[in-house]
Amino acid sequence: WNIVFSQYNNLGNDEYEELKQKNIDTGAGLERIVSILQNGPTNFDTDLFLPIIYEVEKLSNLKYDIENYFKKNKEQNLINKNFKIIADHMRAVTNAINDGEKPSNTQRGYIIRRLIRRAYYAGKKLNIDQKTFLYKLVPVVKDSLIFDIDINKVSKIIKDEEEIFSKTIEQGRKILEEEISKTKSKLFDVKIAFKLYETFGFPLEMTHDILIENDLDLNFEELNKLKDEHVNKSRSKSITNKFDLQINSLASINENLS
Repeated sequence: WNIVFSQYNNLGNDEYEELKQKNIDTGAGLERIVSILQNGPTNFDTDLFLPIIYEVEKLSNLKYDIENYFKKNKEQNLINKNFKIIADHMRAVTNAINDGEKPSNTQRGYIIRRLIRRAYYAGKKLNIDQKTFLYKLVPVVKDSLIFDIDINKVSKIIKDEEEIFSKTIEQGRKILEEEISKTKSKLFDVKIAFKLYETFGFPLEMTHDILIENDLDLNFEELNKLKDEHVNKSRSKSITNKFDLQINSLASINENLS
């Protein structure tokens, strides 16, 4: 791992102030250390994440298979990935909301919204048929942490976001599946992907995930051109920020949890 000697706080404009309490940070992190101590194949196969995964198992009819890491099983790999997406995202979201952040369309709130929605979609791919279910994981996440979590506050915010998104995902999915059935090329029409996002609020990363499952792909260069054209018309900086966050992450987001 890497070693970082934390000495200054960056104030911006090339101004730095010395930290009152300096420290040495290692790239190993708590999760990696725990996976070594508990002999887990990955960070997720430890008591930091497994209780969350086991709770998700109760909500679905699928099972998480630790031993599958050493087998060439494409179907189980995808199942494992969705379990890990939910466990990872819900841990992050629970902490962020407990610290005072809320889902929104801008800045940090937009990241929280994306994480909740991606975890929600992963749950649907695990055949969880409940309209809202992620909020039920908050108590389990709390038990894996060493500090207190306001379960009622965090659960309500997550549940409210799930209810909003459940309407969006059903409408967007139907339209996307209809368009996929008409597609004869390996490249999906970026105009349709753009319309799903802009008109129906269907996330681009979710469109990309579904396209991959159907052996289709998107032309990101063309998608960026559409974004620029739209921004020039609307003159909205917030739209630029949202698209940059989504498009920049699409190429790598599926690799982080594999």
